[in-house]
Amino acid sequence: MNLQDKIIRSQLELTKPFADGTRLESARGMQDKIGKLMHFTRRRDVVVMDHPYEDVKGCLIVPRDEIRGGILLYLHGGGYTCGSIDYARGYGSVLSAECGMRVLTVEYRLAPEHPYPAALDDALAAYKGLLSSGYSPSGIILVGESAGGGLVYALSMKLAELGMEQPAGIISISPWVDLTLSGESYANNREADPSLTKERLVFFADCYVGAPIDAQERMRGKPFTKEERSAFEPRKSDPFVSPLYGDLSCTPPSLIFVGTDEILLSDAIALNDRLRSFGRESELVQREEMWHAYLLYGLKSSKADYQRINEFIKKRLPEGNERKLRWMQLDNSAKIYPASASSRWTNIYRLSATLTEDVDREVLQAALDVTVRRFPSIAVRLHRGVFWYYLEEIAHAPTVQDERSYPLVRMPFDDIRHCGFRVLVWGRRIAVEFFHALTDGNGGLVFLKTLLAEYLSEKHGVVIPADNGVLDRLEPPTEEELKDYFPEYASKHRIGRSRN
Repeated sequence: MNLQDKIIRSQLELTKPFADGTRLESARGMQDKIGKLMHFTRRRDVVVMDHPYEDVKGCLIVPRDEIRGGILLYLHGGGYTCGSIDYARGYGSVLSAECGMRVLTVEYRLAPEHPYPAALDDALAAYKGLLSSGYSPSGIILVGESAGGGLVYALSMKLAELGMEQPAGIISISPWVDLTLSGESYANNREADPSLTKERLVFFADCYVGAPIDAQERMRGKPFTKEERSAFEPRKSDPFVSPLYGDLSCTPPSLIFVGTDEILLSDAIALNDRLRSFGRESELVQREEMWHAYLLYGLKSSKADYQRINEFIKKRLPEGNERKLRWMQLDNSAKIYPASASSRWTNIYRLSATLTEDVDREVLQAALDVTVRRFPSIAVRLHRGVFWYYLEEIAHAPTVQDERSYPLVRMPFDDIRHCGFRVLVWGRRIAVEFFHALTDGNGGLVFLKTLLAEYLSEKHGVVIPADNGVLDRLEPPTEEELKDYFPEYASKHRIGRSRN
């Protein structure tokens, strides 16, 4: 174990003695702060947008460097009692940045205010929401940690019960799949686990199944009888509460992570064994001396685990899902620009917008990172081929620049070979200057308006609809947008160069 791992482990051990006595409200607050910290460390790598489905609050997280299609549906942990959208956004941001793909995470309802099946119902609503948004089940992978690691299997079984198509795979981190707490590791790892206790999990399980815990007795005004208490115990072995006891024969391939020092070690091992007994594909990764949900702590030692996650995702998603840089040939009219290049010729045109306040450079850069993904035929560089120049999509958005000189300063060819446009800022003004071969004035105006919409959305949280020349920044471009229509509509008539 390296020094970083030892330091974090020691910090967890210091807080463990106080965990059982922490009030639920305080525990929720602390967990949300952890989520905010995780998001803060990745805030420059992702863009987060509110994205509710039906009555379920959620957010869509888009990586600035999106390398593959599909989406991860992330269901957070917290014993079914903790975790707002602030917490879910935190690890969702880590997943999005590490995997280079979009993540939808939801704030499912929490116990004891909303016991089972509220969390499962909300997870199902989120999955249906993805389908209604156009995602195919073959492009969706479920991810969950702790309670969320069990909830993803409950969701998979619910989909099977409803006759719905399964997602492409499941990634489960330290899954809690047995709320009866019957595994040997609850006793064997009692001292070794630096963060969890069996007593705390009993409290969480009681909350989730609606058992008569003390708080509920106080609200009721009188204690529950022994018979009433015992009536709740069978609920803990319900397959949709404890997926370990369910029919897992229809679940997709699984990748499971667990630390050897956590009390939920037995849950992960038993889950892996049971999946295989049903003939399902499952891989269990056990990390020596690691604790509960260790992947959430940003450890350098977890790099190999994220590499395994990416390999799993690549294998599970449809072939060709990896995003490849497009290339586009120049049309006939565009070929004259590189052919007639001259140091005395201004080969660009300019569009600009003036705001009512100074431009926030950092927010504008974030907005540009999102916008360029929507315009792969504009976010390109000029590249020399064997016979002709062609346009190649750039992997990253160009850096926003300060305007230090007069407008329309000539763009050297060396610059165009890196990116065919530039975004400039001067006080309250945002300007975009395009190499002529990229797009006409209307295309440039749509790009600028879409960039402004994304900037204002990120800066002020306003919702600007995709209308009147503003495109939906989260939608992929259509094939029609990338097609060269010149050969299709150009006249076939030839006109001679007669001097008469």
